[in-house]
Amino acid sequence: MARPEIGPKIETRVPEADLATIDGDANKRRIGRAQWLRDAVQRSLPYSTLHGHDHLDSALDEADGWLGACRDVATDRDEPVSDRISRGIAYQECISEMRKHLRHALDAVPVQETRDAYDAEVDGVAGDLTPRQAELWGRASGAEFAARLLDALILTLPVDGVGVRDRAELEDPLMDLGL
Repeated sequence: MARPEIGPKIETRVPEADLATIDGDANKRRIGRAQWLRDAVQRSLPYSTLHGHDHLDSALDEADGWLGACRDVATDRDEPVSDRISRGIAYQECISEMRKHLRHALDAVPVQETRDAYDAEVDGVAGDLTPRQAELWGRASGAEFAARLLDALILTLPVDGVGVRDRAELEDPLMDLGL
C-alpha cells in the first residue's frame, strides 16, 4: 500500500554536512527525514501565516490590549482613585488567575511518568522501535513539549500584577518608578 500524499513534492540540494545533521536529529527524534524537513518548514514560517492560528493571534492581541488598558488606568494619576483601584485589581486578578491555571496545567503534565514508561520499554533493546515503543516515545515527547510550552507561557506573564494594584491607591501611582 502506498503512503498517502501529504503535498506536492519539492526537491532541493543540501550540503552533505547539513544532511548528516538533519539525519542525525531525525534519528534522535525517531522521525523520517521528510517529516524533519516538514517540521523545519513549519517552524520557519511566519507565525501569522500558519493555517488555523489566527484566532490565537487575535486572542493574544485582545488580552494584551485589555491588560495594557487596565495597567494604564491603574497607574494614571489623573484617573479617579476608584477607577485606578478597580483596574489595578482587575489586572492583578487576571495575571494571578492565568499564572495559577498555567501552573496547575504544567503540574498535571505527566512528563516523568511518560519518560519512565518509554525508558523501561526500550532499556537495552536495539534496532527499530516496536509500535508500542513508538507510542510510548510519542507520549513522552508530547508531554515534554507541552510542559515546555506551558512553562514558556508562564514566563511571558507580567510579574507586577500586585504592584500595579498597590500603586493604584497612591496619590501618584508612578512616583516610585522614576517616570
